[in-house]
Amino acid sequence: MRIPFLFLIATLCCACSEEPVQTGSITLTLPPGDGPWQIWTYDEQPVHWETVEYLGKKLYKRAYSVYVDVNGRFIFNDGKPIKTYKGESLYWISNGEIITDHRRVIPREQVFSLNGKPISPEQPLLLKEQIISARAEIRPRNG
Repeated sequence: MRIPFLFLIATLCCACSEEPVQTGSITLTLPPGDGPWQIWTYDEQPVHWETVEYLGKKLYKRAYSVYVDVNGRFIFNDGKPIKTYKGESLYWISNGEIITDHRRVIPREQVFSLNGKPISPEQPLLLKEQIISARAEIRPRNG
């Protein structure tokens, strides 16, 4: 008799608890500071979010650099979130996937580009500051 009662209590506690606010932890250890931190590849190339803008009578393809904030949310340099066409913000979670506010997984090649082409799912992403720091650590020291 106790087991069904305990099971009922545990189920009610779990069902009534609030859903976690955070979508997950970010993939990389962030450098000190408040960010934002720019996303690069191992080849030291910036990752972009592309869009097409209609100005006057012409269409222009625009590429904007991609950054991440302290919450793992992808943003532009000015702090505005990068969003899907449905208006959902994008996050970089601990397993390296990109998800939306509603925890939908979005393939990175559908969101980001490298040199005007969709970024490969296998392409590792890093923070620009991590690459600069690693380069400084392997630089030969004089003396």
